[in-house]
Amino acid sequence: MKNKSIEVLSVKNLKKSFILHNQNSIELPVFSSISFSLRKGECLVLVGPSGAGKSTLLRSIYGNYLATSGEISVYHDQSWINLVEASPNIILDIRKKTLGYVSQFLRVIPRISTLDLVTEPLLGRGDTKANSINQAKDILTKLAVPENLWDLPPATFSGGEQQRVNIAITLVRQFPILLLDEPTASLDAKNKQAVIDLIIHEKKKGTAIIGIFHDENVRDALGTTFFDIEKAKKAA
Repeated sequence: MKNKSIEVLSVKNLKKSFILHNQNSIELPVFSSISFSLRKGECLVLVGPSGAGKSTLLRSIYGNYLATSGEISVYHDQSWINLVEASPNIILDIRKKTLGYVSQFLRVIPRISTLDLVTEPLLGRGDTKANSINQAKDILTKLAVPENLWDLPPATFSGGEQQRVNIAITLVRQFPILLLDEPTASLDAKNKQAVIDLIIHEKKKGTAIIGIFHDENVRDALGTTFFDIEKAKKAA
């Protein structure tokens, strides 16, 4: 592969099908022969119609879905690891250090405060409490989460506020690779711009991103490469 030194993720001949066990084990194909690579500082945007398999592809890369065949290679701890064949422990370690994922949904413990939720991942990797709190406060401020909400559990927040907390929990950890599934879907124009600015900042630092953005303005602001999953399926 070209520029292997700056590649951080590679997908080769990836296939994903679902088996419908309650319908005589019918195989439902989603995509096959999907191939692309991702480099530092790049934002690869997945495009295609609803139902093309964009979210399924992101979830396969993150390891929520097991690919039917093919390779998903991630550069982790100075070596390349094929996630399709990796053990659960290795996948968890990659999620802890290398691969971050932002979905459209916030899943949290109801009584945990927003500040604690954003701080906890940093403490979990060994950062000091003071540094963790400072980083959490900084990213919450950048995402315009009001300070009077920091001591409250986000389960009580509006959809837009919850999504910004969701983004903060992942971005505060400064993963080398980010998977973003509609991160601005529930945000108004002002808060959407705050998220765009933060993601652009991460790109400039070298973070590699794969994203789904149905908002054309967000897509154009962030995308450096576009991968049409429907065209790839037809070419297979």
